[in-house]
Parts: sequence; structure tokens; C-alpha cells
Amino acid sequence: AYLIYRVLPGDYASQVLDDPWDMTEATSSPPAWKTNDISDMTGWNATYTDSISGMFEGTLTNPSSSNEMVLNTGSGSSYYIDTSKYQSISLAGKAEAELDITLYWMDEHSNTLSVDLGVDLETTWTEIGPVSIQSIDPEWNDEKASKLWLEFSSGSHTTATDVRIGWIKLTE
Repeated sequence: AYLIYRVLPGDYASQVLDDPWDMTEATSSPPAWKTNDISDMTGWNATYTDSISGMFEGTLTNPSSSNEMVLNTGSGSSYYIDTSKYQSISLAGKAEAELDITLYWMDEHSNTLSVDLGVDLETTWTEIGPVSIQSIDPEWNDEKASKLWLEFSSGSHTTATDVRIGWIKLTE
């Protein structure tokens, strides 16, 4: 008889916040986007769809313009992301039109940095990653991150675009 163990890398939201970025709906005082896994949105229509499955559903106003999906990273320096530990990002989702994904972060000195993840959010449901952030941009490993957000963009698609995100993980 054999016993098989599957080792899964720890993810920041589960380990540090004790609440994975699984887009489960808020049970009390929900924000407009109905999940506490997201702390702020810019560049999105003000109406968000309530999803029974616990999936974020929103519409980018114009994917050729700046937008932000700011992930909940807690409050205070004890929640800063240890970028030397959490170095890969993955997510599951789909969009009405193919969209580039850029990861932005604010380091502990309030500098804003970003990296194009080199992957697209497709028009069919897709699991993306894990993408090694540090291998794309060594600056990821330089400081702790106090804020983290994603931008979905398209230079050619300029009309409102529906986006669905099932989960996001920042893993070891």
C-alpha cells in the first residue's frame, strides 16, 4: 500500500489574512462588488453582479484605459506581503474579450511598481499560472509589498467588457 501526499504551496491570503482570495461573497456589510477579497475598484462600471457561486463579476468600462482591481491585503505593516516568500501568482477567470494582465504593487516605501504577467485572460474559462513574478521582474523580491492590484487591458478592444474571476492566489 502506498500513501500519496500532495504538497500545495501556501498562499498569502490564506496564511496571512486567514481568508483566501476565493471571491466568496461578503456575509455582512458587503462592498459594491460583494466580496471582501477586493478592497477597491477603479475603471469598472459601478454595477456588479451578485454571483451565487462566489465569483467576482464586473464590467470594465473601457479596457484600453487604466483600471484597478485592488486585492485585500489587510491593514498595517504586519500584513505586508513578504515578496521573498510569495513569488508566484495564479488565477482563474474569463473575459468577454482577451485581456492582458498586469500586476501592480506598492512597496513599503510607497513606490509603485508593475510587471506584465505575459499571460492573457481568455474568452473561455481558464486557470492561469502559477506565474513566477520574481523571474519576470527581479524588483518583486526587493521589498515588502503594502498594496497589490491587477489591471486588465486591451489596446484594441475599447468597449465595455465583462470579466469574471473565480479566485486569485499569491503563492510560495
